[in-house]
Amino acid sequence: TQGGRQRTGRPIDQQYIFALLRNRIYLGEIRNHGTWYPGQHEAIVPQDLWDAVHAFIARRKQAPREHRAQHPALLAGLLFAPDGQRMLHTFVKKKNGRMYRYYVPYLHKRRNAGATLSSDAVDVGHLPAAEIENAVLAQIHAALSAPEVLIGTWRACQRHPAGAALDEAQVVVAMRRIGAVWEQLFPSEQQRLTRLLIERVQMHEHGIDILWREDGWIGLGPDIAAHPLVEEARAEPEEACA
Repeated sequence: TQGGRQRTGRPIDQQYIFALLRNRIYLGEIRNHGTWYPGQHEAIVPQDLWDAVHAFIARRKQAPREHRAQHPALLAGLLFAPDGQRMLHTFVKKKNGRMYRYYVPYLHKRRNAGATLSSDAVDVGHLPAAEIENAVLAQIHAALSAPEVLIGTWRACQRHPAGAALDEAQVVVAMRRIGAVWEQLFPSEQQRLTRLLIERVQMHEHGIDILWREDGWIGLGPDIAAHPLVEEARAEPEEACA
C-alpha cells in the first residue's frame, strides 16, 4: 500500500471468480446498504453479455443438483484424501453422451487442478469413482459375511419387533443374499446402507482405511428384519436351515 503495508494475496479459486462475475459495479451500478443503484461511472460490461454469463452460471449450478438426484455418489461425504481434505464427487460428460465419474480433493477442484497444493501434499488428482467405490464395496461385502457380524446383526434383529420370529439361519441367508444382489439395489439404497455402516473412508499412500460406525451394525438389524430378502428366506425354511 502507499503507507508501506504489505498485504498477502489469496488464491484465485472458483469462489473468488464467481464473486467477481456477480459484481454489478461492472454494470455501472453502486451498492448502498445491500441495495444496488445506478452509479455515476460507465458500465464496462454490456447488459446482454452479463445476462448470458449469468444464464450459463445458473445452468452450471443446476446440472450437479440434477446429477446428484439421478446418480447418488456412494462415498459422497465419506471419502477423505491422504492430507485430510474431503473428496468431492464430480463428473465429465462427453459429446457422445458417455459420463465419467471422479472423486477429487476439495482444494484440487476449487484451485485449478492442484496448482496451489503445498509442496508436501500428495496430489491424488482425479480418482475414478468406480475404482474406489468397488474397493470399499469389497470390504463391505466381506464384513457382511464375517461370522461375528452375522451373529451381532441377528441379535439386533431379535430385539426388533419385525425380527422376533426370525431364526439365526434366516438372517444369515438374508445377509449373504444382500451381498449377492447389491448391484440390483437402487443407487440411493446402496448409498443409504453405506452411510449406515461407514463413518469415514481415509485414503493413504498404500490404500484405504475404513472407520466403521460402532452402532451401524445394530442399525442394520431392523433393516435386515424388514428386508424383502428376509421375507424370501422365511418362505424357504429348508434352504435357510441347510
